[in-house]
Amino acid sequence: MPRKDKIAILRDDDFAEVEEALASAMDQLDDANTRIEALLASQVLAEDASVGEDRETLEPSSENASASPASGDG
Repeated sequence: MPRKDKIAILRDDDFAEVEEALASAMDQLDDANTRIEALLASQVLAEDASVGEDRETLEPSSENASASPASGDG
């Protein structure tokens, strides 16, 4: 059997620079995701408030609508 030579792997500083760039990119993505989550949460709250207002405006109309057929029969 032939003897295998050991291979020495040299790590340059390039790996450290790439690691720093990736860490920075991940931080930026985390910040963007946080802002998106906050935006979506505010949209959900705004829609909930809008639905609540619609319900309030619909409730008096439904009372008026139930009174309308009675007056239409007369």
